[in-house]
Amino acid sequence: MVIIYSFGLKPLVIVQLSAVLDGLLLTPLQALWVAIGLHLVMPKLFNDEAREILKPHWICAAGLMVAFVVFGYFCVFQLPSLL
Repeated sequence: MVIIYSFGLKPLVIVQLSAVLDGLLLTPLQALWVAIGLHLVMPKLFNDEAREILKPHWICAAGLMVAFVVFGYFCVFQLPSLL
């Protein structure tokens, strides 16, 4: 806090900015990385028998891609107006 006040910054603005960046910027990236992890990395970790049992359903990939597109839209088109 001493560093923030010594630079003359307002802590509330910094917290609001970090919340917006976390919600709009990191959410599409998280959805993308989870999809890659579930469908590309995880099957390589198991043998053939376990891979068939633990294979994620296609609806998981669809939901993650929808989340990526929706939050990506807000990140690209709404984030500049918030900053």
